[in-house]
Amino acid sequence: MDIDLLIIGSGFRYKSEAEEIRALRHGKHTTTTADMRAVKTRANVTRGVASVKDFIATLLEFYQAPKNNLRSLSIMGHSDNVAIDFEGELDPDLQGAASTGEGLDAVILRRLIQPRLERLKSETGRDLFLPQATITLYGCHTGQSRTRSQQLYAPGDLLLQATADTFGRRVFGFSKPLRDCVVLSFPKRDKILARGFFRIAGPATKQVVKGQQLSCPGFTDQLENLIPDVARDPS
Repeated sequence: MDIDLLIIGSGFRYKSEAEEIRALRHGKHTTTTADMRAVKTRANVTRGVASVKDFIATLLEFYQAPKNNLRSLSIMGHSDNVAIDFEGELDPDLQGAASTGEGLDAVILRRLIQPRLERLKSETGRDLFLPQATITLYGCHTGQSRTRSQQLYAPGDLLLQATADTFGRRVFGFSKPLRDCVVLSFPKRDKILARGFFRIAGPATKQVVKGQQLSCPGFTDQLENLIPDVARDPS
C-alpha cells in the first residue's frame, strides 16, 4: 500500500476556551493542536507525534509492514527555518518563531534520525520511501533563507536542507508564515464554531458575517491547497 503520511505536532495550549476566545478577539491567537488536527488532508494516514521518539516509532511501524511504502510525508507544526516542533509551548509574542520544545532540527536529523534510517534500511533491505516520494514541512518559515544574524551564529544546514539530506528526497517548505483562522459565533463572538482554516501570510483580510457566524475569506480548509514556494534536493 502506498502511504501518504501526515505527522502533526503539538500546538499552543490555552488554559481554557475562554482564554482562547479572548486571544481571538484581540487578534493574538496562536495555532493550537486542535486547529492543526481539524484541517482536511488527502493523506491516508495521520499520526499525532509529541516527541522524536514517537516520530521514529511511527517510521518503524511502516518499516515493519513490508507492503507499505511512503509516497509522501508531510509534517505540520510550529516552526522556523531551524526547527519544526513536535512538543513544547510557543510564545505568542515570538510571531511564529519555534519554541525550545522537542522536534526536528539539523542536529537531530543528522545525528539521530539519519543513522536510524540507515540501520533500518540495512536490516529490512528496503527503502521506506518510494523513489518519487516527496516531503513537505507545513510550518512558518520552514523554507526561509538564512537571516543575517544566523549567518553569524548558526553555521550548518538549515531545516529544509537537513531534511532533504536525511531522507534522500526532495523537500518543500514555506518562506513565509502560515496563518490560521478560527470561526466564532456572531454577534457575541463567544463560541468557537469551526477550526482548521489556514493560508500563507499575506495582506490582512477581515472576517465577514455569514448568518450567525464569522467566516474566513482567503483561507483554505484543505492542507494541500497551501502551495510551498521553496524546495531543496539532497546535496
